[in-house]
Amino acid sequence: MNGLSQFFKGTKPGASLGGLKHLILMATAIILLLFITTPAVAGTILTTPTGGEALTVGETYDIKWNAVSIPFGGSIDLDLSTDSGVTWTAIQHGISITSQKYAWTVPNSPTTKARVKITLYCDTLGLSGGLMPTPTTVTSVCGVEESADFTIKSSLVILNLKPVLPLPVFVSAPSNLTATTISSSQIDLAWTDKSNNETEFVIERKTGSGSYEEVGTVDEDKENYSDKGLTAGTAYTYRVKAAGNGSTIHDSSYSNESSATTNNLIIPIIPIKPVIPPVATEQTVIRYYIGAADYYVNDQIQTMDTVPIIIEGRTLLPIRYVAEPLGASVDWDSIEQKVTVTLSGKTIEVWVNNNMASVDGVATPIDPNNANVVPIVVPPGRTMLPLRFIAENLGCQVDWNQSLQEVKVTYPKL
Repeated sequence: MNGLSQFFKGTKPGASLGGLKHLILMATAIILLLFITTPAVAGTILTTPTGGEALTVGETYDIKWNAVSIPFGGSIDLDLSTDSGVTWTAIQHGISITSQKYAWTVPNSPTTKARVKITLYCDTLGLSGGLMPTPTTVTSVCGVEESADFTIKSSLVILNLKPVLPLPVFVSAPSNLTATTISSSQIDLAWTDKSNNETEFVIERKTGSGSYEEVGTVDEDKENYSDKGLTAGTAYTYRVKAAGNGSTIHDSSYSNESSATTNNLIIPIIPIKPVIPPVATEQTVIRYYIGAADYYVNDQIQTMDTVPIIIEGRTLLPIRYVAEPLGASVDWDSIEQKVTVTLSGKTIEVWVNNNMASVDGVATPIDPNNANVVPIVVPPGRTMLPLRFIAENLGCQVDWNQSLQEVKVTYPKL
């Protein structure tokens, strides 16, 4: 309470002062009240926000206002509207007018029609009582102002997600690729088909450290390929992949690699007039040379359409060029893929790609020491049989000359 108020309170009716004094005091108070009135607030009160701002939910924003000079003090109320001033909710009331700002945490009320209203309350002096009124503090609104619309936006981050594309479909890669040497110019491949949606198989080949090149294709579901026209004595490496449809189904990865080396092409050195011991008229002597089409029956030159070859360390040749000089009969069963050779009551049955044979009805291994020795078929459709097995089981003697690469068959045995 200021001094004037204390003065009035200290003056009691009926004191020693006369009525004139009371009249003077009352007149003085009235004059003072005429000069001490509610101040008029001029100019802008609210400085931020003013409108057009974009605030984010949860951020701290300073609401600011200008300094206002009020002799007897005052306070500030802050309110928020989210509908362009139709309705209001309190932000904070009773804020000191001298602070000039308020740290506001933006509420979770996203809108484009947010407004802030500031209400200024001013304190002034008033009188209360009868003939001797008592000065009192009177609070009244001395200024109201609101901002234009501004935006409160959500703090959620809107991700620009791309559509999830379906995973690509790949053909399963073939496996268990094997390469097998057939001759000096042919290698056969075999693999396991691991897929059911390929369109074909692509075969690739390289030599040494060179690059792979495509050498052929086979239809879907096939599991073998013959690579022909190769160079003798050369190592080749292969790989195979399954092809997709070129759009929705992609090619497989490659199979394992597999290598094989073609046989060396051996051209035998045959003497112009080989020295051959006399042969008894009751014997037949046949001489074959690895890699050569010419052969000799009792020193008479003959020619076969397929040369003898060596596979798995064993000599294979068309059986007709053994059977006919010996007077044996040969029968071919295309259904069973079986060759039957008969001579002097002896019957031998062998099957293509089978390492077991039948000799006079008894199951007999073709080579007890090597299960990979089997009859095979080579172009132009010739069945190649292991020479030693056939000849010895027909009662022949078989001799090998390493230096000449010569096989000599003598019937009957010496």
